Amino acid sequence: MNVARLLRGLAVPALAIALVACGGGSDGPAPGGGGTGTPSSSGSGGSGGGGTGSTGGTGSTGSTGGAAHAGMGDSTAAPTGQAFAWPQGVQVDDPVKGDDPFCVPPEQPATPSVGHGGLVRVCLGLHNTGLVPITVTLPPGLVFVSNSLAGQNGVVLTVTTIVVPVTSTTFYVPVHAYCLNLGRHNTAGSQDTYQTGPVTDDPSVLELLALLQGRQVTAAFDFKLQQILWDITENGGLTQADRDALAAL
Repeated sequence: MNVARLLRGLAVPALAIALVACGGGSDGPAPGGGGTGTPSSSGSGGSGGGGTGSTGGTGSTGSTGGAAHAGMGDSTAAPTGQAFAWPQGVQVDDPVKGDDPFCVPPEQPATPSVGHGGLVRVCLGLHNTGLVPITVTLPPGLVFVSNSLAGQNGVVLTVTTIVVPVTSTTFYVPVHAYCLNLGRHNTAGSQDTYQTGPVTDDPSVLELLALLQGRQVTAAFDFKLQQILWDITENGGLTQADRDALAAL
C-alpha cells in the first residue's frame, strides 16, 4: 500500500504532512545532469519572456514514460513547452541549487522567498550585468527540472517577480514552486540541483492556469492548490470539486 498516496487524500492544511507525502522515488541521477556552477548567458527576450520553439527542458530526464504529462507524475520524460528566456542583462547560476537556510548569504540584505507552493524550493543566483535594477518575471507554468530522477520537478503557478539589484556579487533569492511528482522527494537542500526548464504546454496544467488567472492565491491555499495539481499529475485530471475550490478564490 502506498502511504504517500493515502496521505495525498487527507484534507490537511499542514505543509509538513505534504513533505512526508512527497517522499520516495527511485535513486540515481538523470541523464544530462547538472552543470559546473558557472553563470549561464542571458536570453535576448524581455523581462522573463518566453522564447520561441519547443523544448524538453535541460538537464532532466530520459525520453521514456508518461507522454500524456511529460515530466509529471510517474513520467521520466523531460517536461515540454516554450523555452524560457531570462531578461537581457541577467545571468543565472547553472545549475540552480536547491534552497536551504544558507541560500541568502549574511552579507546580502535580508531577501524573503518569493512564489507559492514550497515542496520544490530553489535558490536562484542572479547576476545583473547592467547599470540599473532589472525586474525578472517568472511566468505561470515555468518548470524547474530536477537533475535527478529521485527529485521532484517543480512548477510556478502564479506570476512571480524578482527585482535584481546592481551589485558586484551574485544576488540570491529563494523561489518556491509546486511539486509535479508525488512519488519523488521534495527539495532537501543545496545538494538538490535543477535546470530552468520550459514554460509548460501541458493542456491540463494550462487549464489550471486559466482557472487561476485573475485570482489571488494566498499561503493558506497553497496546500489545497498542491492537491489540485496532484489531481492532474497523479489522478487523471481536475475534478468538479477542484474547479469549485478555484472558483471560490
